[in-house]
Amino acid sequence: MFNERLWFAFFILLAFTLNFSFVYGDIADPDQHGKLELFFAFLVSVVCMILKFGDRTYLGVLLLAASMVANLHFLLAIFTWTFSTGDLDGSHISTIVSFCAGALVANAVSVVITIFDAIGQR
Repeated sequence: MFNERLWFAFFILLAFTLNFSFVYGDIADPDQHGKLELFFAFLVSVVCMILKFGDRTYLGVLLLAASMVANLHFLLAIFTWTFSTGDLDGSHISTIVSFCAGALVANAVSVVITIFDAIGQR
């Protein structure tokens, strides 16, 4: 039980921090937002979603919904980056970062719910 909660909290916080590190920086500067960083943020977010499938409580459903929203935002950002024509300019990268900012909000909700759940367990 303790190991499951440890890994669950670890991946939730890792998803949040990777997402924040991608969003941080000038929104219109493509040099400050890396494709590999976006990929790892999405990958860890998918792992978080998989870890949330086993929880059948109401808070577990909220966590799963927040993770699904974050993954949808990441997918939209990845599709925008993949199918944008030409070089990434300010308008394309700002759209990508905006989608990732939406995922950041969803990940922040997951972190807050996890903290409240941990406080309630005491």
